[in-house]
Amino acid sequence: MTQRDTAAPLRAQVALLGRFVGDALRAHARPQTFETVERVRALTRRRRAAPDPALDNEIAVVLDALALDDAVEVIRAFGLYFQMVNLAEQLHRERRRRERALLGEAPLRGSLESLPLEAARRVGEVELTLVFTAHPTEVQRRTTSEKLSAVAALLRALDERILTPEERAQAEAELRAQIVLLWQSNELYRSAPTVHDEVRNLVARFRDSLFDEVPLLFERFERAFGIAAPDILHVGSWIGGDRDGNPNVAPDASLEAYEQARRFVCERYLRDVEDLQARFSQDAVRGGASPELLASVEADGAALPDVRYTVGPRQQDEPYRRKLAFVHRRLTLTLAGREGGYAAADALLADLALIDAAVTGGSGDDVARPLRRLRRAVSTFGFGLCELEWRQHRDRVWNALDEIVRAVEPALPPLSQRDAADADSWFARELTALRPLVPTAVSFSAETADVLRSLAAIAELRARGGAGASRTFILAGTESAHDVLALYVLARACGALAAGPAQIVPLFESATALAAAGGIAEALLAQAPFRAHVERCGGVMEVMLGYSDTTKVMGVVAGAWAVYRAQDALAAVARRHRIAMRFFHGRGGSVGRGAADARDAIDAQPPAARDGRFKVTEQGEVIGARYGLPSLARRNLELALTSALLAVHAPGPAVPPEWSALLDRLAATAERAYLDLAGDPEFLAFFAACTPLDEIGEMQISSRPGRRGARRAIGDLRAIPWAFAWTQARALLPGWFGFGAALAGTGDELATLRAMAAGFPFFATLVHSVERALAVADLAIFERYVAGLAGAAGGAERYLPRIRAEYDASVRAVLQILERETLLADDPTLARSIALRNPYVDPISLLQIRLLRAYRAQPDPALRDTIRLSINGIAAGLRVTG
Repeated sequence: MTQRDTAAPLRAQVALLGRFVGDALRAHARPQTFETVERVRALTRRRRAAPDPALDNEIAVVLDALALDDAVEVIRAFGLYFQMVNLAEQLHRERRRRERALLGEAPLRGSLESLPLEAARRVGEVELTLVFTAHPTEVQRRTTSEKLSAVAALLRALDERILTPEERAQAEAELRAQIVLLWQSNELYRSAPTVHDEVRNLVARFRDSLFDEVPLLFERFERAFGIAAPDILHVGSWIGGDRDGNPNVAPDASLEAYEQARRFVCERYLRDVEDLQARFSQDAVRGGASPELLASVEADGAALPDVRYTVGPRQQDEPYRRKLAFVHRRLTLTLAGREGGYAAADALLADLALIDAAVTGGSGDDVARPLRRLRRAVSTFGFGLCELEWRQHRDRVWNALDEIVRAVEPALPPLSQRDAADADSWFARELTALRPLVPTAVSFSAETADVLRSLAAIAELRARGGAGASRTFILAGTESAHDVLALYVLARACGALAAGPAQIVPLFESATALAAAGGIAEALLAQAPFRAHVERCGGVMEVMLGYSDTTKVMGVVAGAWAVYRAQDALAAVARRHRIAMRFFHGRGGSVGRGAADARDAIDAQPPAARDGRFKVTEQGEVIGARYGLPSLARRNLELALTSALLAVHAPGPAVPPEWSALLDRLAATAERAYLDLAGDPEFLAFFAACTPLDEIGEMQISSRPGRRGARRAIGDLRAIPWAFAWTQARALLPGWFGFGAALAGTGDELATLRAMAAGFPFFATLVHSVERALAVADLAIFERYVAGLAGAAGGAERYLPRIRAEYDASVRAVLQILERETLLADDPTLARSIALRNPYVDPISLLQIRLLRAYRAQPDPALRDTIRLSINGIAAGLRVTG
């Protein structure tokens, strides 16, 4: 029997979109743009198929002959093509899921259909938290994503509906129009987005998919298993609350971010209530309205007498519409912040539950289903949409606390310089003292005043929206228990805990902090006030694990293993103290920053940490890739739920001690190799020379800078531009460097390594992550960056051979462990996608090298903007930034 070609619809859609892009270029681009693009595309495809110096020279001649305006057109043309291909691939995944259901094929791994009933029954033990953040490398404007959504809707109509020839012609005409609009729209930010813009972009993701898909996830779960699912999904945001190295997040930004989200969610509830008013037309007799509902309508009439004027005579016998009219009015007052509105979401939920019980009893489950979805949305999103989390760096917190303590205890040394015993005593006293710590008559430095104002703003936010509006305070750069207690003291002194307890979260991201994580947790729990605080938080202590900075300072192998070891140690502390430990995973969008879907992320945890609590950051372009379309949101939400359930149901066996010992040795070897390169004092200059690091810093794509301070050191550089710049130069070095060195002397242990890849999920995830990074990387193109931008004087002869040798060694190691002949042999879909994209990314890379060289020789705004376009194009082609 001939196997069905499941990729044929994807190829057909890509061909259709490619033809329409070509039409747009011929009609609206500069003369010769289309011909140049086609010529370069043909040459780079031939070069990929059979490398030849003559082809390299021919490509160079074509690209060198381009004037700046022509180069802009070529880069934008390839970028537009990538946008279409990316969208087609997303829709193909949606199509394949439908086909699986229609044709009775085996369900996708991680789908609800694949979940055992025994695992589904553990749903009450699961807690999922998604925390959305912006970051300095998110490149797509909201204008672009809106037009791509329009294109997706048109493609879906062409694919799923039976259209008449006239209808098809109309749809294709509008599809051409949207592609022209994309071509003629500016894909670059003309000024850096503000926090307001970033919140607006996040709200748009909820509008597009998440608001609807979260309730549907639980509806589908309950229908599939007949099990009532509690409210186990929580949503957070750092946008407006992340102050770590971001001077643009002023204290009032937190309040503004909360207000933007609040307005959206209240307006959405109003719209849904209006839809329910139209739906629930039952009269009192036929619809079987309950006495409780009728009594509540009468009580509402007395409390809100003016609402009766909005109910027409024909609705007098329609109790559901009358009740919903009162709900609508209260929501309107809530939105306006006026008396008579709902004091909290629980009050709205009580009204909706009353209606639900009556409608279900009188009309049945199917009629009530949209109301159930609204109830789930309200119970998940409340009146704030997302919990706003607050983050600040340890240094800023200590500087502020030392300045305050100097003012109240001038005869004593600064608190940060006192010995451990004295500091312990001070914290024990201060965390139970009733006296105010912060004197009102003292004028503090601008930096300290800013920290105090930001915490006071969170106190105000919690007073307005309740304790749930902001209940997480994260301390970046945590190195000791006293660091965490310093933040606890400040938060308490500023009234930020007055509305109720909140998690004071250490963020472990350095090698020393991760190694000491268990000891730090022990020291915190030994402090009676902190232990009491944990009990007030429901017996849960939250810690955050930073993958990005960890990998940046240790390398991918040592960094991943350090995070694993820290979780094991922290889980042991939790068991000894009989508390729960919530692990917050700070994963980014690239392999070098811990990228992993929920399934791989949970599989990579130690068995002791797989307790059903899963909290993770969703950053930048990852948000669009995972939640940009309803079908993508559905898949990723489902993956998180099923993976957490399977982890509770079957956490996995303990890891054999010999495997842990082997990984200890591999991590140490890999870290030495990585630091021997990245720790070289001259390496940062080489890195900046042969990548667009500084140019990324000039892009108007984020509200925060790429560095925490002014120092030019890898330790000061944010992990995101570190990974992004390596990706742009096609090396993806943070995702694989050190792996080959670690495995170099393990020939006798190959059988053990293969057994680990088969039976140790952490190691399997690490190997496959490195494999993906190696497959996407292109050292031949990276060598062009080095030759064109750094040259021998820039360290090329010193560093390039080491990078090439480590790349080759890492490829050999992966293939030996996986027993494969080629990378991605077991993932033909990804391999095909990379092979398809590379010939189209190559021209942008080669042009970027020329543009960077010209810009650095003679800075020019037009050149800078063209470089930004090339950065966008490569990011779209590789589907990753930082």
